[in-house]
Amino acid sequence: FISTGSPGGAYQLYGERYAQLLAREKITVKTLTSSGSVENLTRLADPKSDVSVAFVQGGVGNAEKYRGLMTLAALYYESLWVFYRGEREWKLLTDFTGKRVAIGPEGSGTRALALTLARVSGVADRVKEYLPLGGMEAADALISGKIDAAVFVVGPDAAIVQRLLHAPGVRLMSLSHAEGLARRFPYLATVTLPRGVVDFARDLPPQDTKMVATTAYLVARDDFHPALISVLLQAAVRGIGRAHV
Repeated sequence: FISTGSPGGAYQLYGERYAQLLAREKITVKTLTSSGSVENLTRLADPKSDVSVAFVQGGVGNAEKYRGLMTLAALYYESLWVFYRGEREWKLLTDFTGKRVAIGPEGSGTRALALTLARVSGVADRVKEYLPLGGMEAADALISGKIDAAVFVVGPDAAIVQRLLHAPGVRLMSLSHAEGLARRFPYLATVTLPRGVVDFARDLPPQDTKMVATTAYLVARDDFHPALISVLLQAAVRGIGRAHV
């Protein structure tokens, strides 16, 4: 079994592609959706679980806590996207003060990263409300004005990113502390979304946008059969490559 992520998310998509590719090698793989990286690690660490492989967001696990697991591959960058409503420009995580922010469901890597960054920024106890919303549910709530901001950890081609970048009244945060956060947390890197790269005709985004990103990993139990590792990695290379065409 491969533990993936939320229905319709990138992890589920890649997991299903791996399963299709491995089926050609006469290897049967079943995918299990989950709330995200934290739940995936819990499944891997549970000796009673049938999960042997999972997708995990960098930074959500503690090596001491999750012994008996091994990283098979670093797959791709996943950026932290902060979308918000309002005329005033947000540049710091302290701008969350007094706001209603969707940070993903319990067990998700998005929630774990958002709470970590909120704590280090000193704003954790000043947010009006953290909502366990993710994906399109969070996007819909932001567009309708039910919440003030929404946080996602996804790739740039995710449907929610494309939708929110084009949504009236919704803005993408350029994080002034991006470089500092990347230096504080070794699992983070700085990335820049260039002006206009999403939609040149509409000039989206309207400025170079500073962000931080983590890495998506493929993780397995350390008793995972060695003969299957190379086959799985070949499927991973083909699956990720095709996904970004």
